[in-house]
Amino acid sequence: MNHSAIFGITATATVIVMAILLGAPLVVFMDIPSAIIVVVGTICLTLASHGMAGLAAIRNGLAHILLPAWFTQVDWGAKEYREVSQVARTAGFSAIMLAVCGALIGLTQMFQSMDDPAHIGPAMAVCLLTGFYAVLMNLLIFIPLARYFNESAMNAEATT
Repeated sequence: MNHSAIFGITATATVIVMAILLGAPLVVFMDIPSAIIVVVGTICLTLASHGMAGLAAIRNGLAHILLPAWFTQVDWGAKEYREVSQVARTAGFSAIMLAVCGALIGLTQMFQSMDDPAHIGPAMAVCLLTGFYAVLMNLLIFIPLARYFNESAMNAEATT
């Protein structure tokens, strides 16, 4: 088990949640339209870019890090490591681009309803939270996956 990866990701998530709770309730940071744009959009763009194999690579990569005992019988080589790293980079880039799209959607909605202050808050939430969700996905999932599996691919190539 990769204890340092699990500790680092868990500690980072804990610090973020604690910082949120010091300033506001956690529910303030939950917005369904923003989550749909970033999470569902990232899954769909990863599927479009890499097919079902890409989604399987992300799932297997996470399982490989978090539950390595399941992969003791599986022979992963440099090719498999590189695939997970590449898919994670694509997914991370897609999440950031979708955050930009969400920010533009939120700003457009906000400017469209400037005369009604009740509509400004939800539009601004979409604008800001899409970026927040994309950054969290990158920090907690895609960057660790890409780095870990890129290094694993280099190690696998060096030993062959």
